[in-house]
Amino acid sequence: MAAGTVELKTGSKTISGTGTTFTAELNENDFIVVIVGGVTYTLGVAVVVSDTSLTINVEYDGPAATGLAWTPIPAQTLVGITAQIAADTARAIRALNYDKANWQQIFSSTSNNITVSMPDGSVYNGPSWNNITQLLNKKASAGENSDITELKNLKAPLTLEQGGTGATTPGGARETLELGTGAVRDITTSNDDYTVGRMICVGNYGLGAAGPSISLNDTDMLTWMRTAGSGFYRNNTTTVHNLAYSAGILGRSADTFFFLSASFGGNGIRVATGNGNSNYIYELWTSKNTTVDTNNFLKKASPIVRLTNDARCMQPDFAVEGRHTITGLVSANEEAEGVSAVKVSSGVYRITGAQGLADEGWTVEVPQDMNGNRLCYVELAEAEDGITVSVFKRKFDTRTAAIVAGEPMDIPAGRWIDLRLQMPADSAWNKRALHQESIVATNLTKTEWLR
Repeated sequence: MAAGTVELKTGSKTISGTGTTFTAELNENDFIVVIVGGVTYTLGVAVVVSDTSLTINVEYDGPAATGLAWTPIPAQTLVGITAQIAADTARAIRALNYDKANWQQIFSSTSNNITVSMPDGSVYNGPSWNNITQLLNKKASAGENSDITELKNLKAPLTLEQGGTGATTPGGARETLELGTGAVRDITTSNDDYTVGRMICVGNYGLGAAGPSISLNDTDMLTWMRTAGSGFYRNNTTTVHNLAYSAGILGRSADTFFFLSASFGGNGIRVATGNGNSNYIYELWTSKNTTVDTNNFLKKASPIVRLTNDARCMQPDFAVEGRHTITGLVSANEEAEGVSAVKVSSGVYRITGAQGLADEGWTVEVPQDMNGNRLCYVELAEAEDGITVSVFKRKFDTRTAAIVAGEPMDIPAGRWIDLRLQMPADSAWNKRALHQESIVATNLTKTEWLR
């Protein structure tokens, strides 16, 4: 590689160098080689102006670039390369002509002694293809093998590569084909087939079969539960599988039933029971529909954020793994995606991204000590641009005998304030829910069930 670097400009015949010695390394009619963007450019030198400037024969048509390494190639070297390429090309053409002559003999001649010339000058003498086919013609036309429909007296079974099983017995064939014990199992013929050792088909005992595509409260749903056989069902009558389907397990005796459903949305898991004309629905409380507040109490979940003074100093459970995301000073669950918070001043925090506090149920939980005493006094103010959370020291008012706001203070170190929010209709969670509902609506014939 030559000294220095060069600069190329699109549409210019001038090449500028930095730290280059053009006058010592190049002459007129030599060539300079550079690589721009992975593409190699070989440029002819018209005039060497100075150590740092030269003129090329034609305008450079590549992209502009600077700091390029370059390589000088003497004109005589490039001429020699061109001559070598011409010689190699002639040699390749001669070999091609040899090839054509050889193939002409192989396919056209009927002789049993043709001469094939090799590129290295050696020759091969042997039969042509037409001669070989004549020799093979009707070679298998004797006796029982006239049409190759029967093979007898084989010393060894045909292998897998030969189209056989590699064995002479059913068990040996299954072993060669690497078939397990399932290959010798009969399948069930109906839901009443209780033969031990048989394999279950899709649909037997409800396995993978279509369940109802109607609301749990519909009369048709209750009728289905009281008449279908116990088993495992998906939630739609269509024969096309879809990942959006829920799944359910039905246990039934006469008109009494138990139905457990696991759904991709909503509360996730529900239980339905029925006896006679009555039915009941129970929601199971799980980590999906509950949250553990700052005081380690279990609460019903919806859009939840945990507000702290410094997220960097929080214990590991501040952001519930797989379900919470830390944004600013809040740890938000999936339903509260998009909510963030900043500290305005000592004890004052601004939460944005929510429509306000929840319309129903609990809205805020303040950290407590081991005796159940609140560690701070909190005031909330809702506005169109967000929720303002103001934190104060607790102060006892002797006139009203009540706890009131004292001096401003930050949220206690290592603790958080729980807030239950109302999210806007266009929040990320609500958009995903609408999209999922559209998928379900496309595949369900009636309303979604057990969601």
